[in-house]
Amino acid sequence: GITTGVPELDAVLLHGGWGRGEMSLGMGPAKAGKSFLLTSCAAAATLAGHNVLFVTLENATAIQAARIDAYMSEIGISDFLSSPHAVQSAVEAAGKRSGVGALRIREFPTGTFRPRDLERLLDEYATKGLFFDLIVIDYLDIMAPDTPKDSEREASKDIYTRCRGIVGAYQGPRGKAALLSATQTNREGAKAATAQMTHVAEDFNRVRIADLVISINRTEDERNVGKARFYLAASRNQRDGITVFVKQDLDRGKAVAAVERVE
Repeated sequence: GITTGVPELDAVLLHGGWGRGEMSLGMGPAKAGKSFLLTSCAAAATLAGHNVLFVTLENATAIQAARIDAYMSEIGISDFLSSPHAVQSAVEAAGKRSGVGALRIREFPTGTFRPRDLERLLDEYATKGLFFDLIVIDYLDIMAPDTPKDSEREASKDIYTRCRGIVGAYQGPRGKAALLSATQTNREGAKAATAQMTHVAEDFNRVRIADLVISINRTEDERNVGKARFYLAASRNQRDGITVFVKQDLDRGKAVAAVERVE
């Protein structure tokens, strides 16, 4: 598997990380930290020697790059203006470590990126000899279907099915790639202390198609002290119902700064 960057989380995942040829989702309400989870995992995988493609459909490339720089430099984004040279030096040092993978960030306007565009993007890099171990899309819910659909539910099913099929067929010299993305919870899920698989927004097919769904949960009290809970809400191939209690440092791009316990 492709490491999550969190040994305690890798330990409870079937493949020791994100499964190659599989689709994994982080699920949560708006502003729950889904993008930070994707950022952390992309940066960690790169530092572990994996080649990573990060497709951003919501945040500008500069914002996404800054979050990854914060993760790699261990310097908070709030300190970037006062410490630009320190950030640059730390990121360059990280990039020069032996065995670091390639990271590519590509930005597309919300609602314009389609599954066939993902195929073309992978083909574009393949012609240059670059193949990816982890494909991160931030995020599938705001992609567009290959062809217009009569309903949002049909569009969602088409996007998820096609992307799952693309990653299943994709093959590089080091094997298949893992696909990591995020999805929204519905209103009930946003209010719940712990979001379950039934709390996915709009279309339950998203859960059916995904191989693994991890919900991101934070009460107001937890948010105020920088804590969260990752709950394995649904899995095709392994036991679910596991909760990882974590401390976060989003200023340094870390969805998980430390693990408190696993239950």
